[in-house]
Amino acid sequence: MFVLAKKTVGQKRKEKELKRRRKKKVHKMNAPLKVYEVTGKEKLSTLLLYYATPFLDAAGDSEDKIEAAVTLAILYWNIGNYPGEISYELQGNLISELIRESDPDEKLEDDLLQFTSEMITVRRTVFGADNRYIIDHEITWNSNAYNLRVFSSTIPPELFDIISETTLEEEKFKLMNNQNT
Repeated sequence: MFVLAKKTVGQKRKEKELKRRRKKKVHKMNAPLKVYEVTGKEKLSTLLLYYATPFLDAAGDSEDKIEAAVTLAILYWNIGNYPGEISYELQGNLISELIRESDPDEKLEDDLLQFTSEMITVRRTVFGADNRYIIDHEITWNSNAYNLRVFSSTIPPELFDIISETTLEEEKFKLMNNQNT
């Protein structure tokens, strides 16, 4: 015969809280759907996370690695948006920089060339209709989850050199406030 132990006050409280949360979830699920205005393009942050899947899979759960993976995906995204000659030059610069930061190895260079080529091809075929360049991004962390905000333009980033840094920061601030309202 089994004897069940009595539940502690803490356990009872947790069960009660879980029941309350379940009721709230059911209530929220029955609420009317909110319809948002469609602008014709999907959010770039969503597209970028999809595009960055190979990088994010390799990053695991490390915040630093995830942020590095997003940054690298942004580099590939922007390089894939440039026309032929400029894109090839930027690809070569990126590969040289990545090799310089690690142990030089002929196999690594070949792997990087192939991977870069594949990422650029994916950018141009799957996301080719989207001509936005990613100018800046922001990752905010909540426990183990993160939220990615992307700031983009159809103007290539090198043309932003003529805009002062304060002006860019002011515009970013305005955009963030407009999104929150």
